[in-house]
Amino acid sequence: MKKCEITGTLPEPMGDMPAVVWKEGLYVFGGGTADEVRQDIYRIDVSGSQVEKVGKMPFRSRGHSAVLVEDRVYLLGGFDEGTLPHAYCYDLATGRPEKLPDMPQDSAWFSAASKDRKLYVVGGFSIPSGYWKDMVVYDMDKGSWEKYEDSFPADIFPQRLLGSNSCLTIGDNIISFGGADSFDRNS
Repeated sequence: MKKCEITGTLPEPMGDMPAVVWKEGLYVFGGGTADEVRQDIYRIDVSGSQVEKVGKMPFRSRGHSAVLVEDRVYLLGGFDEGTLPHAYCYDLATGRPEKLPDMPQDSAWFSAASKDRKLYVVGGFSIPSGYWKDMVVYDMDKGSWEKYEDSFPADIFPQRLLGSNSCLTIGDNIISFGGADSFDRNS
């Protein structure tokens, strides 16, 4: 059995934040504490012992996704007093954000992956609508989004909805796993 140990700490307790690995560091984007939604970007060295604030996202968010493509991180959606449609490309080498067209609908707690210069946003959760039944794809060359409605087959997803899942690219496939398809609107 592997042993888990603490090698370093963030400046404060945080959660709901994505991270990417780039040039010997882990980059953490935004997230939330018990009382606040953040927009800070932290770099943690490979040993975990050095944590430094290296910038700010162009928006505050938790429950968003970050997808690394070469030296750029695509920051998508999230939550800050409501679900967000935001899409930005953040250049890690220069620290500069570039605004992209908003996603076709606001969403948080989805997964995203890249393949062949496209970003795939799989599932999601919007307030007050609930979980998504669609997948959206951003074409980096065209600079536009395309929405694929009713993307989840009923034999796998009885309610044809999906959110809070994970996905990644393996070979020619985008693989999604886990997730939820309902929530209690009354609690």
